[in-house]
Amino acid sequence: MAEEESFFQQFSTVFLLLPIALLIFTFQYIPEDSILELQEGNFVTFLFAGIFLGLGYFMLSELKNADDNRSYTANILTDVIAFIGAGWIILRGYALDEGIIGFIGSAIFTIHLMQLIYKRGIPNIPF
Repeated sequence: MAEEESFFQQFSTVFLLLPIALLIFTFQYIPEDSILELQEGNFVTFLFAGIFLGLGYFMLSELKNADDNRSYTANILTDVIAFIGAGWIILRGYALDEGIIGFIGSAIFTIHLMQLIYKRGIPNIPF
């Protein structure tokens, strides 16, 4: 007999999409000047927000489907390329003083780091 999914597992997609829909709807009504003011001098804040988003995404999405996710069978070079790409995105966001770009890069970096830790375990990471 199959295990019953918890309430949280059944509605995890809604929990992921609802904040995104709210952000999209909200950003339509915020003046661009206010968003630019928010970004000024807050690059590190955006990095930490991206880390939290990456952790949340991993816990809600990846762990639930870990057995069906083929990224865990991929070569470690895939993760290395993802780390290099995410690092480049973060550095580019810092150079342009665009916190949103750093936010996206840190979320990508965190998701791939969690996948690497999950599939290899911390003692087996070849660093």
